[in-house]
Amino acid sequence: MSARVRPILQHFAQGGADAACAYVKPWVDAIADDRAVIGYDIGDEQPILECWAASGAASILARLDPTRVSTLNFAHFQPANIEAFKPHLCLYLSDNYPLGSGNGAESLYKWCYKVAKESNNKRHWIVLQTFGDSRSRQWRPGAILPNVAELRLMTFGSIAGGARGVIYYTFNWDRAETLADQWCNPLNNLLEEVARMGERLIPIGRRLLDAEVDFETVVTNDNEDHVIVGVLHAPKREVHYLVVVNKDIKKSQTVNVILPDAWEGRRVVDLTSLKDVSSGLEVSLLPGDGHIYTIGSAEQCRVEVDTIRANRIEESLRVMTADMSTAKSWGLDVSKVLHLQQGAGKSVEQGGGFDVAEEHVHRAGELLDTLLAKCEPYASIRAWLDRIGQLMGKVEPVMYDDHRDDEIVKIMAPFRQLYWQCHTRWAEAYGLLLEGQREGLLSRVEELAGYSEMFLGDVRNALVGRPMYP
Repeated sequence: MSARVRPILQHFAQGGADAACAYVKPWVDAIADDRAVIGYDIGDEQPILECWAASGAASILARLDPTRVSTLNFAHFQPANIEAFKPHLCLYLSDNYPLGSGNGAESLYKWCYKVAKESNNKRHWIVLQTFGDSRSRQWRPGAILPNVAELRLMTFGSIAGGARGVIYYTFNWDRAETLADQWCNPLNNLLEEVARMGERLIPIGRRLLDAEVDFETVVTNDNEDHVIVGVLHAPKREVHYLVVVNKDIKKSQTVNVILPDAWEGRRVVDLTSLKDVSSGLEVSLLPGDGHIYTIGSAEQCRVEVDTIRANRIEESLRVMTADMSTAKSWGLDVSKVLHLQQGAGKSVEQGGGFDVAEEHVHRAGELLDTLLAKCEPYASIRAWLDRIGQLMGKVEPVMYDDHRDDEIVKIMAPFRQLYWQCHTRWAEAYGLLLEGQREGLLSRVEELAGYSEMFLGDVRNALVGRPMYP
């Protein structure tokens, strides 16, 4: 995630570099050791006239924190904007929400391809539409939450068009429904699909960071009405990638990809299965889904396979970081977990032994889960907090003052502040749990559980069966 420091533009415009530094330095210090924060969000939908403030803000952040990027969202992604901002920002971040505006999910491919073309393959991240009109809150009409196939199509289409980063809105915001409520409860099956795609794509995506859209090479197929074939090229490594995407969000499609004559004799490897498919590139795709392939010499393909296996192991180790921190803070003996992790890490560093490394990572994850599940009172406290979140999330739709039913807004007025105060107490308790600050925590959470049950009873009595979704 990024730190939202958009006021830096106003501080810079009004008070110059000193004012901007005074505003943003506490942010920089606060997130210095937070690996989850990868950059700074300095503006959204800014006009070209803001270029001066934006470039100044980005330069200040680059000086204060050279390890993170600054991102700015353009109001209109036009060539003039691109040229004006190009010297100052190391990547472009754009948002494009086609569902409900008359365009389909497949339009994301054309959009990202256009950005790559007009920016001469400047690094580009895309914010995808993972939100839709709220069923209970007042908002602009027409925004449609994607289904799983549309989400896949937007994701793989963006990658095929040259996007090097993909961002999904996760929590409810600005009167829209997204993937999860404020209590971290999934609202649909999209969050599960994002997790599935992330596990599959992140290890591959790390290989695509230096890839660009190849505007010269033409790759055809026998199902062009339903299939996109994006061609990417990593110039420094002289490796090509194909991103084959099913545009059909209702039916699976099969396609034969026809490689250009200039690639004769090159190997082709499926970067998901890591199998050699040089004998014939026939691809079967679920609705909206995509596959990514690498094309190169036998040695280049071997390097790709080994690197992606290493990336998978490193990603599995990274995912364990938060739970390892929690386990240590609760004083658990994680020596066996560490031994397995270190064994896997050594195998990766030495460039071999991937089967053993993958087994070590799997066993480390299972062992860590078992340690936390058996740790008391950690496990009991977490179960209480999860239960509170599930119950309180059920009435979140009526706890906004912009509910579509004016009568519900009036009825819930006495409860609204108490509800969000309860959310704050819940979030604070969860933070203490994960940090291992156990003193008095169990009784604190038990008291919160009792309060939330009583509160929910009062809310339901006040609603008297009135539907939360008008």
